[in-house]
Amino acid sequence: APRALHRTLSIFFRHLTMQTTKEDVENICKQYSGFRRVCITDPAPERKFCRRGWVTFDHS
Repeated sequence: APRALHRTLSIFFRHLTMQTTKEDVENICKQYSGFRRVCITDPAPERKFCRRGWVTFDHS
């Protein structure tokens, strides 16, 4: 049987430095209800090695 769909909300981070770790972002976001996951891109040389990221929460 197919899994039921779920609605989520995401926050987009346009500029994350190399010093900011995925664990840093997770530890901050875990304090809020509905936290699901963190996704951070690889460093981009054309963006001075900055990264982008998304934090996803349940829509509740």
